[in-house]
Amino acid sequence: LSLNGVLHNSKYTGQGEEGEKVLQHGDVIALAISAEVGGGQGGSMRKPFIVFAFEIVRPLSPPPEELAGAAQVALPSPPPQQQQQQQQEADDELMRQEVRTPPDNCVVGCSRSNSDGPSALEDVIFCLEVHGEDVDMGLPTEVRQLCFCCEHGASVIPALRIGRGYQHSFWQRIVRPECLNSKRWAAMIASDHFEICSIRRTNPMSAEPQDWRFRLHVLGSIGLTVN
Repeated sequence: LSLNGVLHNSKYTGQGEEGEKVLQHGDVIALAISAEVGGGQGGSMRKPFIVFAFEIVRPLSPPPEELAGAAQVALPSPPPQQQQQQQQEADDELMRQEVRTPPDNCVVGCSRSNSDGPSALEDVIFCLEVHGEDVDMGLPTEVRQLCFCCEHGASVIPALRIGRGYQHSFWQRIVRPECLNSKRWAAMIASDHFEICSIRRTNPMSAEPQDWRFRLHVLGSIGLTVN
């Protein structure tokens, strides 16, 4: 695994025993590189470039029948010409680049492109909304969201693995080209940077309210910041 880590709520989090944190709705996870010329492992001199806002999408106690009948809110979509151009660019890049396969019991998440319009993803538990100085903030919010989806009643709940190659098409859509095509991108996000594990503490087959817990696991020693 790489040396990269994260900032968790503005506090540096590195690899090892301290590289696992409990996540709550509203937490902020940031990818950051050292602002010092010579690098360094401390978080005080790290500058965040890509920031994830952790949002629990599904209420902690929704009956399955309510989820099935939930209303979907229509989101504005950009002009058709812009949709077609961005989708074509993403498709072409996917064909040219090798996309990494995540380890067993890990997933890369779900995302939407501009061409998806107001479509809603199913079985979303939480999402990471991405923003920052190297992100195209002109894109709609839903396009900058990476979602973790899991069927109600699933016996095995995978972890969401975040890395440079796992969400290749997603990064191509939202990260500014001057960052994505530079050496700084490889220094900013590792091949295996971090993962979020979802723990369901209730029986999915029972009528009791669902109770979820989320843990952030840093995979590299450079760390990251949260909040």
